[in-house]
Amino acid sequence: MHLKSAAVDLEGNLVAQGTMSHPVDDAEEFPPSGMDQLKIGRDACMTVIQCTAEREDSGFFRTNEVGPLLRVPEALSVIIMRALHRGAKGAMIATIGHQEGELASSSSRIAALSQPLSDWRLRIEETGGDVNVAISAALHAEHLRGWRSSERNFWAGQPGARVEARFSIDAATRTACFGAYIPDDRSDEGGVPAHPLASKGSLLNIENAPVGPLREFGIRNGRWVMFSLGSLDSPMSSFTEHRDVQRLSNGFLSLGDYVWPRLWIRGADLGSIVRSLDAAPIRLSGNGIAASLSNDGREGWSERGYDVAIELRLSAAGLVLDYHLTVGSRRVKEQVILPWELLILRYPALARKRQAILDGCAGE
Repeated sequence: MHLKSAAVDLEGNLVAQGTMSHPVDDAEEFPPSGMDQLKIGRDACMTVIQCTAEREDSGFFRTNEVGPLLRVPEALSVIIMRALHRGAKGAMIATIGHQEGELASSSSRIAALSQPLSDWRLRIEETGGDVNVAISAALHAEHLRGWRSSERNFWAGQPGARVEARFSIDAATRTACFGAYIPDDRSDEGGVPAHPLASKGSLLNIENAPVGPLREFGIRNGRWVMFSLGSLDSPMSSFTEHRDVQRLSNGFLSLGDYVWPRLWIRGADLGSIVRSLDAAPIRLSGNGIAASLSNDGREGWSERGYDVAIELRLSAAGLVLDYHLTVGSRRVKEQVILPWELLILRYPALARKRQAILDGCAGE
């Protein structure tokens, strides 16, 4: 397993060996393509489409879509994503009996024809750190929305017809994109000192990505800072400097040693904000944003901050996060940069905006 073998395209989609198959529909509007590579989108509802894929000098893939697009129900997408992050202990099986998702004749939101799907079946297994997914659905709509002229039962003359996708996501891709910890992996020994490198969105190198199992790093004043996002259930983030970080023999980063103090920011779901960030900066401030500095590892031992303000913006260097606050008599003002290699691997919603940001910075 090595970071450079992670299979991800420039917009953060997974690239997998696999197949998607279905019989030709009655009107021959959905011809199967017979490709052996799949492009897998990581939105709330996973998408699967056949593709051609070529690895560029950057280490990321450039993909071209071919044929119909499968949209997976959100409930099953969550199960698959969780397995890619945490693994699958024994076979995982899930079903959805009612109508959800669709098979579209292409990825076009305007011109595509749509076959609603029902009777979903999902099976996930893990082998040697690789996660193997088999998912299928009946090519049958239980009800049609009459106002959508593109939506029909295209397999009405073929009772029992199904669409099926099978693919495998390898351990390196799981670790790079989801921070997966593969306990049986033995390729993380050794290493050399890792020095933060300035990033350029126009000159990418996947081998510089500041990621590892259960970790991701930003850069602050030429030093590594472990950046942890909260969630809707726990809107909280932390920034902890690490020294003596190693680039391990498998290409991923080690943890290094903590350098105190650690900054905690509470009351802002930065994860959701990052996913919705566009060309315009987002600024957070006010009484709803709380911050504190922990001066050592003791639980609850921290100094409260005041006058907290956070600004997030996308630039040619990646995601720039500026924050300042007052702690006692000190004014803390810092900047953390999350490079584009990290954003592509861990935040695909931002990866899709990279080219527009670079185009906007071209004249600067």
